[in-house]
Amino acid sequence: KTSQAMAFSAVALPYAKDALAPFISAETVEFHYEKHHKGYVAKLNDLTKDKPEAKLSLEELVKTAAPWPAVPVVLESDPAEFRNFVFTTLVVDPSGPQPSEWLTGDVRASPWVKRCSIRDVLFRVVSVAVSADVPNVLALGHRKEFGGRHGSVCLYPNTLHKIILGPNWDLLLTRIGDALLLHMLLRLCVFTPLPNGCFFQLSGPATCELLQSWRKFSPLRPAPKHVTIPKLVTRKAMREKDATDIHGKKPADTSTWLQQHGRIPRSLIFYSFKSHIGFPEKHILNSLKSATFCDGAKLLCSIFYEAGDIPMHTKKFHQLEHIIPLLQKLLRRQATCKYYILFNACCVIERKRRTTKGATQKAKDAAYCTQAVPVAGGYDSGPASWQQGSVRAPPSLQAGTRLTPQSPPLSPPPPTMDRVLAYHLPHGCVLRFVAAVLRHVVPVELWGSKANFKAFLKNLWLFVSMNRKEGFSLDMAIRGIKLSECQWLQLQAKQEEPQQQGRLPPNFWARCHLLLAKLIYWIYVVIVIPLLRGHFYCTETTVTKHKICYYPQAVWKLIQKAALMPLVNTLYSPLARESAEKLMVASGLPCATLRFLPKVKDLRPILNLGRKSGPQRQSVNSRLKTVQHIVTFEKGKDNSLFGASLLSPGDAYIQVLHFVKKYREMKAKQPSLRLFFATVDVKNSFNNLNQHTLVDNAHVLLTESEYLVQRFAKVSLAARPLACPSVKYERTVHASYPQFSTSAVEMSARAHNVIFIDKVEYTYIPREQVEELVKHHIVDTVVKIGNDYYRQKSGMPQGSVLSSLLCNLSYSEMEKDTLSDLPTHGGNMEEVPNELGLLLRMIDDSLYVSTQQRFTETFIHRVAEGHPKYGYYVNRQKCRLNFIASFKDGTPIPQFSFDSGGLFVPWCGLLFDSDTMEIRYDYSRWTATSMQNSITVDKTRNPGLNMQRMLLSTIKLKLSPMVVDPVINSLFTVSLNFYQTLLLCACKFHVCCSGSPGHVSHNEGYLQRVVFHTIKFAGRHIKRVADRLPSTKGCTGSALPGARIPNMEECEWLGLKAFAHVLCGKQSLYPQLYTTVVVALKQATSSDTHIKQRFMQVVAPAHSWPFYDQEIAF
Repeated sequence: KTSQAMAFSAVALPYAKDALAPFISAETVEFHYEKHHKGYVAKLNDLTKDKPEAKLSLEELVKTAAPWPAVPVVLESDPAEFRNFVFTTLVVDPSGPQPSEWLTGDVRASPWVKRCSIRDVLFRVVSVAVSADVPNVLALGHRKEFGGRHGSVCLYPNTLHKIILGPNWDLLLTRIGDALLLHMLLRLCVFTPLPNGCFFQLSGPATCELLQSWRKFSPLRPAPKHVTIPKLVTRKAMREKDATDIHGKKPADTSTWLQQHGRIPRSLIFYSFKSHIGFPEKHILNSLKSATFCDGAKLLCSIFYEAGDIPMHTKKFHQLEHIIPLLQKLLRRQATCKYYILFNACCVIERKRRTTKGATQKAKDAAYCTQAVPVAGGYDSGPASWQQGSVRAPPSLQAGTRLTPQSPPLSPPPPTMDRVLAYHLPHGCVLRFVAAVLRHVVPVELWGSKANFKAFLKNLWLFVSMNRKEGFSLDMAIRGIKLSECQWLQLQAKQEEPQQQGRLPPNFWARCHLLLAKLIYWIYVVIVIPLLRGHFYCTETTVTKHKICYYPQAVWKLIQKAALMPLVNTLYSPLARESAEKLMVASGLPCATLRFLPKVKDLRPILNLGRKSGPQRQSVNSRLKTVQHIVTFEKGKDNSLFGASLLSPGDAYIQVLHFVKKYREMKAKQPSLRLFFATVDVKNSFNNLNQHTLVDNAHVLLTESEYLVQRFAKVSLAARPLACPSVKYERTVHASYPQFSTSAVEMSARAHNVIFIDKVEYTYIPREQVEELVKHHIVDTVVKIGNDYYRQKSGMPQGSVLSSLLCNLSYSEMEKDTLSDLPTHGGNMEEVPNELGLLLRMIDDSLYVSTQQRFTETFIHRVAEGHPKYGYYVNRQKCRLNFIASFKDGTPIPQFSFDSGGLFVPWCGLLFDSDTMEIRYDYSRWTATSMQNSITVDKTRNPGLNMQRMLLSTIKLKLSPMVVDPVINSLFTVSLNFYQTLLLCACKFHVCCSGSPGHVSHNEGYLQRVVFHTIKFAGRHIKRVADRLPSTKGCTGSALPGARIPNMEECEWLGLKAFAHVLCGKQSLYPQLYTTVVVALKQATSSDTHIKQRFMQVVAPAHSWPFYDQEIAF
């Protein structure tokens, strides 16, 4: 306190304003002290002016300040519903306390007083939010009145108002007053709890919109497919242009550029149909053929600067001007590079020539390749797998064939379709070709040294050989490349710091790292990726799973042509470009693209309906998403329309449980009762569907005259702290205006930790519009293959979001017409004793089981006849029975082989016990491929966390209610399912660690935490699943003797046993981890001496043989 004029004053700083530099700058200290701190003092003086408090000290003023009167919100006499409402409703302040400028002075003086009803408060909230543009979910569905008047107009009913007008909020208004309730509803976010940790938002700014400002990361900007050539600004142009425009530009931040270009766009190399020798005609390297100084400067700007005008007479440009001669050399070497010779030398085997001229040309080509192609044992030789394998050269691609970059490659002889997989090239051949081009085109001075080029090739090998969905980061691309060996970076240092030759500035290496990263990024995007796209067709196969295969473009075109010919004759009809465009305009659906997936002896056509095309940049599936919601809505109204259809094997749980209960009760009375199984596979299910039948079924399915589509948002709360939640917008279909709270409760039963937000956006869709869109999609689907257009004349597109639903609907109609007299739902209509039947169908895979052999024989005879009306044709070679029978023509029906499980019936990845109906998982598919090719984990960002998430998701997927329920399975089967799930997790753990960076794979402390956390999570998860199983009251005798789930100690022992088995053969990789797991296993065995005897059969290799073959598993 200084005087009466200034009762309170700010204390002077005891240190200088720049004393905390460089950690806190003088400007920051001055801003906080002069603006913030002194502003608080001035505000306090204004509040105490001409008042007795001005004579008090600051300490006395704080002690004598009167608090707000304490008003109890909840009383003991309040109803339980109101008490639960107050204690469970969540109120969150999204932006901190703000002044209530819309409140009058009288309201501010007594905020606890109720002056109006709850309806008036709600009306005030909506009016203020609409007129002042304050975001609030209570104001959604309203807009301002026309003419600039105050108030709002209701466009759609907001069902949240009904909750606010309820008795709980009215009672809360009497306790806290209208002022605080108005502030809470207008400024704060209020959430009502739902089951499974879910909420739905009741007021305040929408959480999905707040997340846009909460996110702290910079999204990765995808790299452009074509590199633009920047324009150079001359000195004359600089004088004409404002100098501040050029020199005032702040250079891009190093961390910002690395975040935006942190990933190499590896997805661009896949499924390319454009073939060329060398680079495309409009490529930047072909556009700068003259290799003048100006061309070198343009290339320099395209590599190291952002697209736009780059001034030539600035310090920023002259710092890298010494690189222009190297880039000119690159352009000259690229213009003289003979790509076809390099391709033939690296990727195919040359045939012998008979003529002297051919021998001479061959000698010249060999001499040329000696200079460019990597040789074994040289500085740029890679792993031994680089030199493995090749394919015979077709005549058009033999060494010495003169092909210019502008001329298309000639056609090789047509390959045979029975050896499709034999025509792809090994990864080593692909890498040798790219390395040869880089060695010939890129000057060695840009690499810095041979060791740097060898490190680059090592990283390039990883880029070429990675699985389909694995990412490749820029850090992985520059790993092992030394900055100190790049002489052109040292020249930049001499230009920047001529006075300090022996000492470089602290941030010099950061700038060098950025420049090197830009160069490596440019080499991948501009050279490597176009080379791979133009010379190879990169795709995965059904045999190698995610492992990619490289086919020469000329070979792949012939393979694709041979596979397309039978499709054109049976499935597609050619269309002219004008007809296809008219058909797409009439239907409102863009065209679909077709690609082929190699199989062992054939190609599988894959129709891509999710690709955005057309002027509106929409895909077919995005246009049909609303129709999918409408069909799902009709399915929920009457599920019997779809009969035995299933969308996943887990959907059969209730039907199997009902069947098992009845079967166990009957078997207890009649021990000789047995089960008869039959599995059926439909041939070309989607392509053989009758289009007219599909249209008629869709007409019958749609029962409402119009449909109301409601849009809402789902905010999934992150499982880990400090992680940004994810937002997803979805739609639901209703027959009339729904109550959003009721819909949120229903959706919370299938979700966990989700916030539901009503967007109050409704769309009415007439039934005729839905039928017209479905008809166009079925009958008028336009498919684009290369540059040609086709119309699908049979069946329906397999990749459509409606294909599974409409296919199931068509097959269910067939079942009603032909199988109505058979028991298919766990019994029959007359409830005849000892006559049970169950039909399960997963689109085109059907399983029928009955207690009577005649029912099973009747089923397979009727479905094998074929039903053209529904497009239902059975593949007789894939039909299986567990007893001896024949088709009607006398052909024997194949039986289940001993190799597929013996007493177990395989169906859709499950194994059904033919005697007890117990269920296991079928892991025999792992014997056909390597697990390393079937697992993909993102190793570019948080590889350890991604690995842990994959293990937990595997546990959630495999430990489903069907394999855990003790009513269906015995203790042995439940324990075996748990043990096999942990074996699968252990195998995936090893595969992920083997491909992860060193800070993850060599961090055994972290790996120990992952292993033990996975085991404990599996034990807790199986207990949670068992606790949520349906009640088994009234099922005496249905459960097997001693049926239960293993307890927590038994689950830990089984998990440790599974990890110990997998890590046993990898002790050299995980020495400390293996020792820790074995010690923990011995401790668990010593604590319960009988646990090993109880589960000796569970962990026997005979029951889990796919995991005991190390060559198969890894």
